Amino acid sequence: MPFVLIDANAIVERDWYLATPPWEVMLYRCRTGQQRVVVLDSTVIETAARYEAGVTKAVKDFDDLARRLSRLGVEVGRVERKAVGHYEESLRGRLANSSVEVKPATIGVMPLVRRAAARARPFDQKGTGFRDALLWEEAIALLKQEALALLTVDEMTTPARCSLITRDKRAFYAEDGRGLHPDLGAELTDCGLDSNAIALHESIAEFLLSAGSDEPALLAEVIDLVQMEEPQVARNIGQAVWAADIWNVEYIPAVIEIGFVYDPESVTVEHVISSDSGPVLVELSAECRIELSVDPVAAGYAQWTAYSVEVDVPIHATARFDRPAKELSDFTVNEFAIDADIVIASPDAPPWM
Repeated sequence: MPFVLIDANAIVERDWYLATPPWEVMLYRCRTGQQRVVVLDSTVIETAARYEAGVTKAVKDFDDLARRLSRLGVEVGRVERKAVGHYEESLRGRLANSSVEVKPATIGVMPLVRRAAARARPFDQKGTGFRDALLWEEAIALLKQEALALLTVDEMTTPARCSLITRDKRAFYAEDGRGLHPDLGAELTDCGLDSNAIALHESIAEFLLSAGSDEPALLAEVIDLVQMEEPQVARNIGQAVWAADIWNVEYIPAVIEIGFVYDPESVTVEHVISSDSGPVLVELSAECRIELSVDPVAAGYAQWTAYSVEVDVPIHATARFDRPAKELSDFTVNEFAIDADIVIASPDAPPWM
């Protein structure tokens, strides 16, 4: 699966707690298996260090202001710093809870030393850029792992891909600020990878839009609503299953009907299709357990007995989201397939052959 590698500058000062709509959408997609997201352990450590430095500076500025106000006869309280030490733990927990892969460095020091000595990008001509170089080397290492895994599955598969989210223009971008620097593209080719294996994005939001996701704030609204009202949404999907068409069971000599539908345990927001005004179409997915009534007699096979069987079925549904009213309605389930082998292999099934 193509993966996203995130630089510290996608977090630092932009969204320390990963709570803006773009981050909410990214973490949701990762948590529901729609996106693979990787953050280096060194990125977490750097982010936590810059958070503490930011708090230290802010507290100093506040204390200076408090002293000036005090001389004017205005007293203000002191700032508590207890939460600072818990930031790294909180960040790691937030990432882990969303199934983000936090990976330790696998690259040794010597490749970075050689790169710095040669002033090769992402290092600059002064030899600075250790953090950027580590991120780049790890991106290549992850791509090679992904390429090997893909080759094992299918030699004709598409090349491994990485989306690197970073605002560091000097280190990674071409001179015009658009796309990967040619030197880095050539390095990818030298490594046996596609020259476009790494795509650069300046922000989470830009990546989501380029990947075909809708406007992050809108998608986040829908996700929040579905999570808040998940039991009711699941019930609506379960009810819509009754009206859906079943396929892939034609060769079974029986009339197959839905006997009972269990509400899905969880619902995933796959996509939102927005318009300039009015309702928004929402694509949802879930897994439903369905009890099927299998009746050979109704199909003209009087020698066999009717029976029932339960199957787990992937469901794709659509609904309409009324943004002003914050409501989902008009649930429809697309035609879905039944695994005929499960129906035939049921212990209650007659001897079909």
